[in-house]
Amino acid sequence: MSTIRADNIGPSAGGTTTDLLSGLSKAWVNFDGVAGTLSARKSFNISSLTDNGTGHYQSNFTNSFSDANFVTSDGSSTYGTARLIGLTGNGYTQTTSSRDANYGTSTNTVSGGMLVYDPYYILISIHGDLA
Repeated sequence: MSTIRADNIGPSAGGTTTDLLSGLSKAWVNFDGVAGTLSARKSFNISSLTDNGTGHYQSNFTNSFSDANFVTSDGSSTYGTARLIGLTGNGYTQTTSSRDANYGTSTNTVSGGMLVYDPYYILISIHGDLA
């Protein structure tokens, strides 16, 4: 078996950087929503996290996206118990420099017609083109 090692990678003579990087996650984060001060366990292209209340978090990007039409995937759990999540229209926004969302389930505080909570694990992956 061979190992490919490179310090830099770029497109082939006929390709573009967009072709090369298409489909890769351009930002991701794993953080604790229960702690008093948010901090990422691990992240990529996330400059900071903002706690906007119970179950309401904003992820701020180090490098902005080219537009606000990127795609996100979310997961969450509380102390090993998986919960269904939903992202509300009230409090869910995405801009080129940040993404703001509420996490909800069937317990705790009502926000925008949804019952929200602070998950122990919040996992977000974002796909799209960087500016």
